[in-house]
Amino acid sequence: NDANPITTFEVTDTITGAEYVKNDAGKLVLKVTVGTGAETDVQVDVNNNSFTLDLTSYLAKNDHANQSVVIKYSAKVTGTVVNNTVQWDDGNNKSESATDTLYTGTVTLTKTGENSAKLEKAEFVLVRKEKDTTKYAVAAKTEDKAEYTVRSWVADQKVATTMITDANGNIVVKGLDDSTDEMTYEFKETKAPDGYSINATNAEVKW
Repeated sequence: NDANPITTFEVTDTITGAEYVKNDAGKLVLKVTVGTGAETDVQVDVNNNSFTLDLTSYLAKNDHANQSVVIKYSAKVTGTVVNNTVQWDDGNNKSESATDTLYTGTVTLTKTGENSAKLEKAEFVLVRKEKDTTKYAVAAKTEDKAEYTVRSWVADQKVATTMITDANGNIVVKGLDDSTDEMTYEFKETKAPDGYSINATNAEVKW
């Protein structure tokens, strides 16, 4: 108001369970849109999984009163739960913190044989079926574990990551979206353990 005018405006974003993707100079590149203006790249520093964007320059002449502010950036998920918290500060007051939570799905496949014996060294690829599209998971493997985090999906099964069961017959896959009526996952066995044949029926995963 006129008695206590706003002279600054800053937005602070904090993330957990993920990492901001920085450029070669160690800066986070934001894509900022104010009102109907053009999208602008702004570089900011990241400290303790947080950054602050100074929007004070947009206060001049009150040209952007009541306009929306859209801030976009890239982040790499590192956990199965991601919390993103945003707070603004106008120099006189701070807003309540607003937090969005994203859950990334984790599924465990267990390969068993006769008498429920756990089977090691069975090989699978993870299949994603959505409408008429079939894609295969490319995933990063955790060292010394049969644990995989999905990074991308490809149309060519030959490019997919081969996932191999451990001594307990398990494969753990992280970083999955929710399944839907139109989208499901399947484990496709590509190589059976010694002495066994490939199971021709895929194991469907849905939740």
